[in-house]
Amino acid sequence: MGLETHAKSYALIWSMSGRLILVWAQAREPWPDGCMVAALNQLPPWMGREMARWRNPMDRQTRVLGRLLVRLALETLGVANGDLAGWRLDQFGRPYLSGCAADCSVSHSGGLVAAAVSLPGRVGVDVEVLAPLPIEALDAAFCPEEMSDIRSAENQSRRALELWTGKEATLKADGRGMSLDPSLIDARGESIRLGEEVWRIFHPELTPGWLCALVTNQLTPVVNIISTDLAVLLGG
Repeated sequence: MGLETHAKSYALIWSMSGRLILVWAQAREPWPDGCMVAALNQLPPWMGREMARWRNPMDRQTRVLGRLLVRLALETLGVANGDLAGWRLDQFGRPYLSGCAADCSVSHSGGLVAAAVSLPGRVGVDVEVLAPLPIEALDAAFCPEEMSDIRSAENQSRRALELWTGKEATLKADGRGMSLDPSLIDARGESIRLGEEVWRIFHPELTPGWLCALVTNQLTPVVNIISTDLAVLLGG
């Protein structure tokens, strides 16, 4: 990838207003020597020590990249108290930024990492590698209407992953994650109702071979999608 950060803006058709930043990058190969140290130096010291607990180099790299993407999204939004010093995990393992008005979500799959930041409101993001799925084994994750939709699709695996990314992003935004039954969430439309909350679903096309869902409870969000790389994140 080049050093330039590329951005696209989407004004969504849904008529709370606010902004969403979705930042993504790929890290399918190990970083060059010295890059991990440079990346960790961009994070609060306690977070760097936390990252060192991941013994698998690619697992550690993916998680460090996710934190750097959140930081870039916060900087892009110009969020007050928007550094990562306030990064915390709640009782469900969901990240939040203590003392910061913005909400955040991170996802990774197959070397692609995405981070979303919302101000105001809540946000969830999910990315998945596009791959064949055993359709007959999906009943536990989808409602009967969704299964009918999947079976009638020309590309069943793609349709199943489109629906699944919408579900998982919603579960992340809600905050309770997989403690909720995903089959009770119908992700076929442009929004998902979960309890009293309505979540809008956006499926941005990031790069061939991956699917992405971005979910928010904002009513009229403007979404900025930014692709970047390690050199930009490290200030190169």
